[in-house]
Amino acid sequence: MSSKKEGGVSLACFSQGSSRKKGAAHIEMIAAFLLFFTFVVFMLLILKPYEAESLSGAVVSGLYDNFEEKTLTNLTNVFIMANLTPIGTATCVNVSLPGNIFSYGFTDSIVTNLADQNIPSNLEEVAGIGNLNLGDPAAVYYKVAISPDFNGSGLSSCVSPSTYVVGSILERQVISYNKLKEIQGSYYNDSYEDLKGQFGVPEVYDFAILIEGIGEGKYMQGVVPEEGDILANDYISEVLFPNGTVVNARITFKVW
Repeated sequence: MSSKKEGGVSLACFSQGSSRKKGAAHIEMIAAFLLFFTFVVFMLLILKPYEAESLSGAVVSGLYDNFEEKTLTNLTNVFIMANLTPIGTATCVNVSLPGNIFSYGFTDSIVTNLADQNIPSNLEEVAGIGNLNLGDPAAVYYKVAISPDFNGSGLSSCVSPSTYVVGSILERQVISYNKLKEIQGSYYNDSYEDLKGQFGVPEVYDFAILIEGIGEGKYMQGVVPEEGDILANDYISEVLFPNGTVVNARITFKVW
């Protein structure tokens, strides 16, 4: 009887020891998992791979917005019929443009006839009215463009036409070629850091702007690193030349 009892006690001790080993193994696995998880989270917080691309994208978007703010100019296009009968000795006609139908101010003008030949013109605002002088009274039909990027011809002593009609008006904002030239000069003439601040580009980043489709093109780009992440976005914008020509250009913004 005593040997069986001893055998039973021995078996119970073995069972309790085995349970303790299994519990310890589970605790070690949980601790190892928590340690690994903590290490992964720590590396993500330090390296922040999830933020790098989004931050660069935000910089490019901000660069584009600030670029537009500094380069946009107003452009108004309107078709006018001005008939002077008889023409006599008149060299130009004067048309009054009511200010309440225009959103943009009256600045300077470029005028062409139906054959797209330039006609001398000048525009000035007086008491909210745009006084537009048009050369070549025989043209009758005029395509008028108004923008602060233009320079008028300085006509004076123009006569009022017998009848005139102001046609539909198209007003929009476009990229100014003149302002592009100014920015390009600042990029290369020791004003790069100031330009970065104006465009909202953080100090740790560099940027470049490439413009295609405007003849010789405008390139504002320094030394681009051969390694590392370079984020680039393309935009299509209208560019206005001082002669009144409007072209579509592809503008590429790079950040690295």
